[in-house]
Amino acid sequence: MMLEGSGEHLGAVLREARVVGIDRVWVVPGSSTGLAEEPVEVHLLVQSRSARTVGERARQLLRSALERILPGASIRVDTVEDLDGMGDAAHRQALLTMVELTDRLTDREEGRWRVCTASGTLYVFDLTHGNRTMTRLPGHEVPYGDFSRIPADGLRRDGEALRLLSIYRLQLGRPGALLVDVREDGIPTFRATTPVTAITRIEET
Repeated sequence: MMLEGSGEHLGAVLREARVVGIDRVWVVPGSSTGLAEEPVEVHLLVQSRSARTVGERARQLLRSALERILPGASIRVDTVEDLDGMGDAAHRQALLTMVELTDRLTDREEGRWRVCTASGTLYVFDLTHGNRTMTRLPGHEVPYGDFSRIPADGLRRDGEALRLLSIYRLQLGRPGALLVDVREDGIPTFRATTPVTAITRIEET
């Protein structure tokens, strides 16, 4: 996914978006965000909270900010209506494969989310009201940085959907902290993660 393994870049992109009044940001999977010898394409779809689409002024400000964050990147910023109903097959495919980005999850969120950590562990969160669960999948992703030399530890009930009691912290670039029901005897279990590298919503099909 775009921006995975680059928490600093993702956080900067989202902060700049919020400064200009953009509330939600999606990207095309496979886009690059690192420094590159060849120009790379970063394709964003944005939406503001106060209106369905984002004005040209806000798009220009965000594009300028991203060019500073990602030197050498070719930045394209579209609004929801720019891609909605267009006849271009590539644009339709981009819309279908977009993933929403965020820099944190809290107990107030809803829906289903993927959270990747530096150890290469994938966490799948189902935050459906009344049925909130977390599934841990170690070794699912490529480890980041120094964590590539340290195998992810297996934990009790990996791969199972555990009842999620509380998200204490899930923030990009910081270790996660969760309270889950592993024992199922009324005694909660505290789970810590390696630093979070990406958080993306799982769109319902």
